[in-house]
Amino acid sequence: MPKPKFSIRVPTFVPESEEQAPDLFSYVKKAEALGFDGIFVVDHLLKPESGYYRNWIEPLTFLSSIAGITGRMKLGTLTLVLTLRQPVLTAKSLATLDVLSRGRVVIGASSGWSEPAFKALGVPYERRGARMDESLELMKRLWVEDQVSYDGQFYSVDKVNLEPKPYQKPYPPIWLGGGRQPYEDLFNKRQPNVTPALKRVARLADGWVPHGSSSIDMIEEDWTLIKREALKAGRHPDQIVLVDAPLTYVYNGTNEDDAKKIFSKFSALSFNKAKEYFLVGSPEDIADRLNERITRLPDITHIIPTPVTFAEEQLDLLAEEVIPKVG
Repeated sequence: MPKPKFSIRVPTFVPESEEQAPDLFSYVKKAEALGFDGIFVVDHLLKPESGYYRNWIEPLTFLSSIAGITGRMKLGTLTLVLTLRQPVLTAKSLATLDVLSRGRVVIGASSGWSEPAFKALGVPYERRGARMDESLELMKRLWVEDQVSYDGQFYSVDKVNLEPKPYQKPYPPIWLGGGRQPYEDLFNKRQPNVTPALKRVARLADGWVPHGSSSIDMIEEDWTLIKREALKAGRHPDQIVLVDAPLTYVYNGTNEDDAKKIFSKFSALSFNKAKEYFLVGSPEDIADRLNERITRLPDITHIIPTPVTFAEEQLDLLAEEVIPKVG
């Protein structure tokens, strides 16, 4: 298997004060100069009540703002909560970004899980999986057909011609998120049934993105289910890329106290649990863990670390001391 491609999920969370605000344009330019394959961003409307303690900036606005200062990197969402967005307008926004960036968009999407966000936008939380299926179906048709009429349970359009069409044909790759994660540790709740989300990946997705906190055992079990369901749906599993996007913090072993402080502001997990589920440690430790993941899951084609700080030093450590030792 070829070595996985390395992208970066930019830490676009809102700083605690204006004095701490990072220069995210500088961060993105450095990532491209260091050779990262793409830039990906999180989508959360509101700060969750549990799980982690951050607000995040709006992803499509951010990706549009950096399209003009990058020339090579993919521009993607991990993951866009489609069920909170009107699909016709979302299809227009994504197609426009794909045209302006000359085909660099990757659409990572999910059905969402934060009930307060649904309430804030007046969208029913129930049946969000079925809503997402309809949204994906409608957007795909809008991207490839000249005139679309659609009458679903959640969305209806009559003779709509959406322009521009995406630069990529028939449309940008669609990576769907979902699967098991340490739900009880993160949210103090039982893990909901994730099988419908994994079956959706098997039927509809070009790629699957496990949660950033998912253990290798969880990913391995869910990936086996996806491959089995893909065959049932008449697809070959090779049509679906496997994307590993773990939360990451690289340190040299002497500043563990700093790491503890960072994670106490970022995640509800204890630091010991964070080290168990996330990639936290020295460059050698993280490279070893990534190699273990690739050995157990050789289908991984993309690795997208998610730094939990704004420090550009994390990019240097990943590019110069971790990635060369992986694969």
